[in-house]
Amino acid sequence: MKRLRNLLILLVTSLMIPSCDPGYERGGELIPDSEPYVKGAVSYIEFIAYGDAGKGGSDQIDTALVMSEYAGNSGSFTGSDSEIDFLINLGDSFYPEGVSSVDDPKWESHFESIYDYPSLALPFYSILGNHDYYGNIDAQLAYESPDGIRWQMPGRYYKRTETIEAGVTVEFYFLDTERLYYGDAAQMVWLEENLKSSTARWIIVSGHNPLYSYSKHGLNGTLITRLRPLFDNRIDLYLCGHEHDIQIIEPIKGVHYIVNGAAGGSRETGIADNTVLAMGKPGFAGFLISEDHLVCRVVSTYDGLVYTQILKEK
Repeated sequence: MKRLRNLLILLVTSLMIPSCDPGYERGGELIPDSEPYVKGAVSYIEFIAYGDAGKGGSDQIDTALVMSEYAGNSGSFTGSDSEIDFLINLGDSFYPEGVSSVDDPKWESHFESIYDYPSLALPFYSILGNHDYYGNIDAQLAYESPDGIRWQMPGRYYKRTETIEAGVTVEFYFLDTERLYYGDAAQMVWLEENLKSSTARWIIVSGHNPLYSYSKHGLNGTLITRLRPLFDNRIDLYLCGHEHDIQIIEPIKGVHYIVNGAAGGSRETGIADNTVLAMGKPGFAGFLISEDHLVCRVVSTYDGLVYTQILKEK
């Protein structure tokens, strides 16, 4: 019954997703020149975000290796300054139909063995994607990595607070956007109440599905309608996957929207008037947050660090 219910949710929500906005062009890439960011003598929270990785193929394997080098300051990143605290997994962890149980072989073949590097022995804070919903969601909630650290999914949606330094915090919200499509009232109330009462200096929200995208799936009118009133001039960054590319959109009402779903492979991207970056290659993004700066570094699996941007200063 749970599997049937999940499939029905996917069917209904797929009908709610609008077609691609005609005001942009598919094809091509936009990777502007950028200057490196040099860390100051201040405290940072640093993390890697990636999405749509769980195919078990060469692009996922190669991307995981580069992630380990980025986190470990090794390989092509030898001598760099990363000190990664955790990773954010933006969903679609197991293609094509999620996992069947906590003992499904995909846990080993598509996750544990692929990210088994000392520099990635960190929490992977994970959320649910549409492909995960074709499988056993409860298994993803119940699973524990052998090291007790790596896989982290304490709920369908949840919040974490990280401290940069005394009195300076970052709140991370992890959403179940499949349910939000359907109209998850409890999740909406939880999100609204937490955002309105937040005193954090920075607020980062992650969900699998984009609000704004200029590639295959396009703009999502349902999520824009439901989430923009909560996000505008309140949160700093919305991270998502679903599209198998990396896009940075110009900020809208103080919010940066970044699509980051190329960790298992890539496809054609798209460019609009408000596109900052569009990369149709496998890769991921690294983020640094200090009291004053929110920084994004875009990494191509096969080309290395391609773009750096100070997204926001406070």
